[in-house]
Amino acid sequence: MLLIRINEDIKKELKCDFMVIIDTEGLKSPELAQLDNSHEHDNKLATLVVGLSDVTIINIAMENSTEMKDILQIVVHAFLRMKEAGKKPKCRFVHQNVSDVSAHEKNLRDRELLMQQLNEMTQAAAKMEKKEENKNFTDVMEYSPDTGNCYIPGLWNGNPPMAPVNAGYSEAVYELKKNIIHVLGSYESSANDILEFTEWMKSLWNAVNHENFIFSFRNSLVADAYMRLCTEFNKWEWEFRQLMYTWVTDAETRIRNVDVFHDRDQCQKKAEEFTLCCLKPAVEDFVYRSLGPDIIGEMLNNEQFSTQMSFQYSVLLDLLRKDDFENYLSYICCYEVYVKNWILDQIVERFSEDSTMFEFEDRHVQSSIRIINAAVNKARTEKSGNLESFVKNVCQELGDKLVISQDALGAFMILNNADQEQFAHWLTECVKDMAQVLQEKFNETDILMKLKGLRVKPQNELFTKLIGCGKQCPFCKSPCEAGGQEHSEHFASLHRSTALGRYSCSVSKKLITDICSSLVITPDRTFRCDATNWEIYHYKDYKAIFPDWKIPPDGNLEASDYWKYVLVKFNNEFAEAFNAEPADIPVTWNKITRQQAEESLRVFQHQVRKTPRIVVTEVHTLINIHYPPVNI
Repeated sequence: MLLIRINEDIKKELKCDFMVIIDTEGLKSPELAQLDNSHEHDNKLATLVVGLSDVTIINIAMENSTEMKDILQIVVHAFLRMKEAGKKPKCRFVHQNVSDVSAHEKNLRDRELLMQQLNEMTQAAAKMEKKEENKNFTDVMEYSPDTGNCYIPGLWNGNPPMAPVNAGYSEAVYELKKNIIHVLGSYESSANDILEFTEWMKSLWNAVNHENFIFSFRNSLVADAYMRLCTEFNKWEWEFRQLMYTWVTDAETRIRNVDVFHDRDQCQKKAEEFTLCCLKPAVEDFVYRSLGPDIIGEMLNNEQFSTQMSFQYSVLLDLLRKDDFENYLSYICCYEVYVKNWILDQIVERFSEDSTMFEFEDRHVQSSIRIINAAVNKARTEKSGNLESFVKNVCQELGDKLVISQDALGAFMILNNADQEQFAHWLTECVKDMAQVLQEKFNETDILMKLKGLRVKPQNELFTKLIGCGKQCPFCKSPCEAGGQEHSEHFASLHRSTALGRYSCSVSKKLITDICSSLVITPDRTFRCDATNWEIYHYKDYKAIFPDWKIPPDGNLEASDYWKYVLVKFNNEFAEAFNAEPADIPVTWNKITRQQAEESLRVFQHQVRKTPRIVVTEVHTLINIHYPPVNI
């Protein structure tokens, strides 16, 4: 800082006694550039000088123009503040080391470029200062691009120390001096005395230090980026704090409700456990115990299961239509197994047609749900002392319908302190869900798997009802027609060729075509088998070996056309299967057609239906009312 006394000859023109020249030499110096706060030092110093000056001379050397522009951005902030304080200083730019000061066009382009840069700096600074009405550099400083620039060539012509002094340098400096004196003379200066100037300098320096935030940056662009970053950071910080507040609030709410939620969860879990381990197996068991009778009742509604003869007719007709020897062999030799499997096939076929099975299952599930809900409601009214008593009351009410596993119930009762009323509420909800789960399970389960799980096997019950004891004639394998299980004698309406019972001639080894009814009246015909320990017995004495069979003796009876047709068709196959020779088939048998065989079944079924037969089960005596033999 230099205080210069004004000569008397120009004192009147400048209107002052002294002139203060403040030099900021050292801005952007290499010595200070190494310090951490060099930007802050340079920016504060530049702002202070601008604030104290009536005219600001900005010396821009070509080699450090970039650094000076960084300072200018900060200075613009100071100019904006000075404008708010009512002060708008003048500004002059001195361009040093200009190679050709007379190149007007080139210098004009430089001035326009400088003006554009100054305007951009002003806009950036105004945005940060929230004074965006300042669009141009001239809005904050008195500056004219045409008169506010001075171009000074280099001091030396060539490279020192041998280079001469450039005369143009002195001339340009002289012109600059005259211009500054002219500007000061035409400018309404501050005209402060020493004390006022000192006070203004102190106040300005305090203000600069108070606003030291902006000066710590290299330029306004860096400061603006930092400001925007701070703004975003503040938003992020608030969002984070907001999330934390929400989390803390929720956590406090959860902590306040541990006991309430814990009790509710415990009741819900215990209700689910009781439903899954105790009620669901019991309901499933109830359904499978009930399905057997349902299936039997449904099958008995079909014509083929309505009577014993209708059933036998259906089985034999099915054999005829399948026309397979292995089926006949199985029917004859493994009668009960074959017939039960046949019944099972009919059940599968019947219940695969529609949703009848699902309707049965759903009916029993819904019935179980109603029973359970009624038991729960009744137990609620009894106000049991604890949950164990409540559950026992429920199980006691269910005892007539549902069988609760005692092992599962015992495991459920361990460490069970759930609230009775909440448990009852959740139990009702769980039972609803259980019904849906069971319905889905039944709907997805294969019908054969269902039949395997039934307590009452429909095929066994239907066999007993329609077939009876299932015994077969020891000679021809005709099934007993006595009906039911309790009878003292077995009988068959019409017997078959004994060839179907594995009987063959002991000499020729040929299968025998005679039927039992004619054999038992012949005095000389004999037989032997496992039952006789392979000793020879006369047919007429069969009662000694098979006392529980009654074979009506009648020499006029013949086998039905059905079995004649079967023996003719599979004569060789039966012989091979029974380790014998094929039977000598009567000529008339070979003329029987399949249609005649089928018709003989219908005629026989019709005749049997019309024939009165009385079974007196109390005395286990079968009374036959004889009818003329029918040749079928």
